[in-house]
Amino acid sequence: HEKCKHTLLQLEGYGIESGIYLDEIYYIQAHSNYYEICLLDEKKVVTSTLKEFEQSYPDFPFVRIHHSYIVNMDKIKSFHSIIVLSEKNIQLPVGRKYRRDAKEKYRNYLLERMKQRL
Repeated sequence: HEKCKHTLLQLEGYGIESGIYLDEIYYIQAHSNYYEICLLDEKKVVTSTLKEFEQSYPDFPFVRIHHSYIVNMDKIKSFHSIIVLSEKNIQLPVGRKYRRDAKEKYRNYLLERMKQRL
């Protein structure tokens, strides 16, 4: 997804500003009052909610699959009752509440990618 390669998510913490490109994100895991952005080899902590992340980046290839997880659709290797992400074969649960919408969004994402290749 070309837009993700050029969009920087600004991170602030401990008096240091840094950023990561959205296409580097594999998944995001929520905790009580913060979330972890999980990259290939590291995690970044953000004091915010998944809902705020979703609202900030609605046009990017992220999908909510569980109360506690958002995944980058570019990184999905397989999608069933669990999602397997590429590279390290990370397995994440798909919540029943989110399954139908997540599958629909992922299917539309794949169709759009196929159209772009033609």
